[in-house]
Amino acid sequence: MTVARVYKWDNLKVIMILGIVLEHAILIYGYPRSLELFWGLFISWLMPMFTIISGYWMKERPLVDLCSRYLYPMLLFSGVNFIVGYFFYPSYQSGFHAMGYAMWYLWALFVYSFITPKLMSRLTLMRLLLLSCLMVMVYNFLPLSGHVLTLSNEFQLNRIIGFYPFYLLGIMLKNIKLGGGKSSLLYLIFSIVVYLFLCWFIKGLSYSSGFYLVPHMSLYSILCFVVNYLFIGLICYFIIRVTPNKKFVWSAYGGRTMNVYLLHMLLVFPISYGIFSQLPYTLLWIVLNVFIVPFMSIFFFGDRIDKVMNCILSKKSWGLAVAVYLVAVVLVNKSWLLDLIKFD
Repeated sequence: MTVARVYKWDNLKVIMILGIVLEHAILIYGYPRSLELFWGLFISWLMPMFTIISGYWMKERPLVDLCSRYLYPMLLFSGVNFIVGYFFYPSYQSGFHAMGYAMWYLWALFVYSFITPKLMSRLTLMRLLLLSCLMVMVYNFLPLSGHVLTLSNEFQLNRIIGFYPFYLLGIMLKNIKLGGGKSSLLYLIFSIVVYLFLCWFIKGLSYSSGFYLVPHMSLYSILCFVVNYLFIGLICYFIIRVTPNKKFVWSAYGGRTMNVYLLHMLLVFPISYGIFSQLPYTLLWIVLNVFIVPFMSIFFFGDRIDKVMNCILSKKSWGLAVAVYLVAVVLVNKSWLLDLIKFD
């Protein structure tokens, strides 16, 4: 039996992946107050939305399949991003690094896909959602510091905990009709307007998301997280409702967004970090940066790239992936390893 394709998700994913490329390009400027409303409007909801969609399509799979689906590309493209990023990304010149830029999401999906069916066999989905939200709050009080905190951050414990509520929300949406209407559009506009007002009124609010959970936060910071999660959840829900389930020209590329995700740092590192990070912080250079890199990443949707990526991801060579990863890990951890040897 052929299942009709739901173009709503394709339409969303194509637009969102270009937004992710834009986000990674604009991160060269850090998190200035001047870009906070832009971040709140166009970026803050992107990864939560991807996580919701991943939850919506969650299926229980054997561990071998999960490793093949998530860990293989994570290892291979962590290696690729480490090697390319070493020449352009300053952070790779020092410190400890275990996971390549942007590859944390594949690791998170592996963890979610592995633990969620087991947890759902013991807890109702609503209780699990409430527990996940509680864990977000608890993480802020964990006494993590020093090497423990470094390892926790490198293995993305904060993001795994921070984004898990959105993954569970995606699972919950399976039982909800997601058709839109004028009322959903009005609710979306209202949610965005109120959220942007709060971002303008409360400095740093749009940066208080699942990306940035850290231990030892103040009660005020935790309150900002609560407000942020609430509005981002509402914005994601109403965006899903108002997105048309209709085939557009770009809908055909919805199934190729993983290609863009795995490859886009090949553009971001040399162009954004290599060129634009050296140019003055002016509106002209910012606009050119956030236009050129996403525009060029459209190339990764192409047929030829898709054939190559299908070959790479379907004909798996774990030996090659592990070898590339290990060589790259030594490269980006060279300074850390030398300090460790000197300390011994």
